[in-house]
Amino acid sequence: MGYRFHPIYPVLETEMRKRGLHLYNLVPVMNRSSNYISTILNGKKEISKPERLLLAEFFNIPAIQLFNTGDQPPRPSETPTANVAGSGNTLNDLKASNACFAPIVTVAAILGFESEKEFFDHMAHLQKPSLAGFPYSFIGQKLWIPRIPFIQFIEGREQK
Repeated sequence: MGYRFHPIYPVLETEMRKRGLHLYNLVPVMNRSSNYISTILNGKKEISKPERLLLAEFFNIPAIQLFNTGDQPPRPSETPTANVAGSGNTLNDLKASNACFAPIVTVAAILGFESEKEFFDHMAHLQKPSLAGFPYSFIGQKLWIPRIPFIQFIEGREQK
């Protein structure tokens, strides 16, 4: 994997290996430096609850499971954060959500794309990522768009 960390969080280590992820792949997800992430992965620094929930959502695994070191009972308050109020793919649904990342199907619908695939292909072929107007990251074959900056982008665009 290019680095080795003491498996303070064995499930996290396993998930990273299964997905072929490296330490630096978590930098855009956590919006932290690789040195900071390394101190967490090596058990030198405690990971905060918001960071636990962010990574749990990224890996689509409950934080209780992802960060259980085996020597402590799971923390019952650490549950997945995806909680969308409505069932549609509207800006209001996105605003009502408390998820860290925007569902791609919702972003595609808000931006007027016919399908999630059409939007994904569009984003994958942008020559200048800054042209999107909002931050995003490709990690493997998955597109990640932070929810709050995307909402701010849309609201700023509507005000013009």
